[in-house]
Amino acid sequence: MERSSVVSRLFLIFAALLAVSQACALVPRAVETDHGVFYRMAREVNAGAGAELYEVRDPVRHWHRHIPPAGILPFIPLASFSPAVSAGVWTCFNLLVLLGCGKLLDGIYRRSPGSRGASERNWALGVLCVLAVGCLHVGQYGVFFVGCWLLYLWGTLHGRPVAGAWALAAPAAIKLYPLMFVGMPLFRGRIREAAGVAAAVLLLSTTLPVVVYGPRWWPLTRGFVESALFGPTGSLATSSAKPEARLDYSMGAVLPRYLSVVPRIHGHLSWMPHLDLPLAAAACVVQLLRLAVLVLTAAATYLVARRTVADPNASALLLFALWGAASFLLLHEIKGRYAVQCFPAFLPLLQQAGLSGRKGRRLEFGGWCAVILGLTLLTLQFVPEDWSTLGVPLVAVAALWGWCVARCTAG
Repeated sequence: MERSSVVSRLFLIFAALLAVSQACALVPRAVETDHGVFYRMAREVNAGAGAELYEVRDPVRHWHRHIPPAGILPFIPLASFSPAVSAGVWTCFNLLVLLGCGKLLDGIYRRSPGSRGASERNWALGVLCVLAVGCLHVGQYGVFFVGCWLLYLWGTLHGRPVAGAWALAAPAAIKLYPLMFVGMPLFRGRIREAAGVAAAVLLLSTTLPVVVYGPRWWPLTRGFVESALFGPTGSLATSSAKPEARLDYSMGAVLPRYLSVVPRIHGHLSWMPHLDLPLAAAACVVQLLRLAVLVLTAAATYLVARRTVADPNASALLLFALWGAASFLLLHEIKGRYAVQCFPAFLPLLQQAGLSGRKGRRLEFGGWCAVILGLTLLTLQFVPEDWSTLGVPLVAVAALWGWCVARCTAG
């Protein structure tokens, strides 16, 4: 692999310093962040909590608790420390995961024919560090999820399906919604691989909690299913019911602002056009559109699997990006702190920018860089607040997903 360019190294250094600074900022404010919510749940579990854990809100943030018992496991040992020490350990872990992502990206680009791997790895890792700042700032799981997804792609490119299966399973055991990534091998006709992922999720979701929690595993699981999943404030009930949250630019939040009347939104933006449908009808439209995204993503994957391609590695990278964009687009809540989970969708853009740079097409290279910069700023919500309310970042993510679908179906 040839030596990386000076500009790519400088960008990576800047992005890494930005990520480290935001990660360290978590420590003094750990109590009031997402990390604090996970930490307090683990403390209560260590104190003997059962199903009632999911029946009450977090005492500090007043959020409903939606993380399954397996998702609490990494915080069980951390809960024996003070919040600041726990946040410090979690910060170090996330930074180590970012470092590991650099090694994975290095292996991924080594499998890309004609790639100037070192420079492209630097650019990709730099973008990942920038996208991760919101997640690192609050102590979310996003960086770990992306590390697992990159490990799956690395395993696919290097013929390590077992490693890939476990890598896809870990995020799904922690937060459930990443389970949709199993559609990637499933709709490519790799049934055994998809079954392996499902089996790994089942093992991680049951065996580890049983070992750690003992007999309390079942009450915790029952509480999660009854309250956090199917309860009136659970994930399913609230998946399309937050249009008043101005910074939420998910489909479930943005579309009802245009289809219905949301006093808190339209009182602030009186000029914003909207219909007068009942919120329940708007929620049905949202769910239908989500289903359409999932169906089109599966269909595009199937078309790629049925087609003979000259470069299987390039196809694997594109499908990885497609499912990354789709999973991000289908999140029931999207804010800047989740932006890192959109990183897989950036890989083909970075690949296109690198290709243009190698061929000396400066104008085209500048155009791709501008697209990447714009998408980064929008997904992180480094834009006026009203842009998020209007759904401008959602349009950008949807366009990125549509571009991936078009690339997959172009032949």
